[in-house]
Amino acid sequence: LGLSYRGSAYRGWQSQPGGGGVQDHVEAALGRFAAQPIRTRCAGRTDAGVHAHNQVAHLDTTHPIEPNHLLHHLNSMLPKDIAIQTIYPVPSHHHARFSALQRTYTYYIHQEKDPFKKDLSYYYRHPLHLETMQTAANWLCTQSCFKSFCKTGTSNTHFNCTLFEATWAQQNTNRSEEHTSEL
Repeated sequence: LGLSYRGSAYRGWQSQPGGGGVQDHVEAALGRFAAQPIRTRCAGRTDAGVHAHNQVAHLDTTHPIEPNHLLHHLNSMLPKDIAIQTIYPVPSHHHARFSALQRTYTYYIHQEKDPFKKDLSYYYRHPLHLETMQTAANWLCTQSCFKSFCKTGTSNTHFNCTLFEATWAQQNTNRSEEHTSEL
C-alpha cells in the first residue's frame, strides 16, 4: 500500500491500545473489506501529529486482490485525512520495513504567521541562521551511528544508517506575488 495521511488527529502510525493510530483505521477498513482481520506492516512509524506522504505498508494475504477495486473501497471507508494512493503486489519475501532502501523526512519552518500552514509547518518568528544550520546538517551526514535517536530496550542489533543528504533550503514566499481566486 502507498498511503498518505494528515496526522493531526492521530497518535502516529502504529496501532495503539484503545485506538488512535493510523494503522488502526487502515486495518479496520481492510478487515471490513476482507471480512477477516488483516494486519499491516509499515516501512516506518510516525509520532503523534506527524503527517506522512507516500508511506509504504504491506499486508500478507492468500486471497487474490484486484488493486483498483480494493483501492476504491478502502478510500471510501477511511477518514478524509487518510488516503491510499496505490496498491500493488510484491513478492512474498518483501517486507515494508526491512526491504526499504531509504526514507525521506522533510521538515518545514515558516516565519510569518499563516493559518494555512498550521499543522504543516513549525512557526518560528526569530531569524534563522541557515549557514550554521547547514554546517550542523553536513556534520550529521558524516555520522553513521544514531543510537541516541533510538528507543531504548529494543531488539535492534545495530543503530547504523547512512544519511545521504541533510539540507536546509529557504523558499521565498512573497505575498505580493501570490494570487487569489474569486468564487
